[in-house]
Amino acid sequence: LAFERRMLEKKLEKAVRLQSPIQRLPGELLGYIFLVGALQQDSQDTVLLSTLMLVCKEWADVAKKTPALWSRIVIENSASLAKARFKLDRSKGVPVDITIQFSPHFEHTRTITELVVHAMDILRPAIWRWRTFRIAVPSRAHAHAALTQCKEPAPLLEELSVQIHHIMQEDRFSKPPL
Repeated sequence: LAFERRMLEKKLEKAVRLQSPIQRLPGELLGYIFLVGALQQDSQDTVLLSTLMLVCKEWADVAKKTPALWSRIVIENSASLAKARFKLDRSKGVPVDITIQFSPHFEHTRTITELVVHAMDILRPAIWRWRTFRIAVPSRAHAHAALTQCKEPAPLLEELSVQIHHIMQEDRFSKPPL
């Protein structure tokens, strides 16, 4: 009797949930609402999207089918390289905003160079849809490693920002790259 009662309560709860106005919104409108919320976040890589996808299967499907939700790509360590590739795939053909930022306190300069080159290998095929490209790295050599790989046209590029953290600490005996 208790089992049947719980099953009946669950069915009733589900029926009530399905009557909720949010459940009747078209997917495109719900996706737009998600997008407005995501764009209002100050952080480039928010938890909002993950949280939305955990609400229910329908919300996860809507988020997956809304390419603009995946258009902010931030690379700041080796773990974010996989996220960047994932977001590029999900963003389909929409314009993307790219940020590559490595802290000036990162210990290994060689590792940063390798990460920057790897990041560019992932991002370069989508250069035609870059809307913004921001790079903040410890040295000119790191910026040079990234920018020398950008040979294809970027017709949608509206903003290019290059920030070098330790410009005054460059090696005075080596010729700085152009």
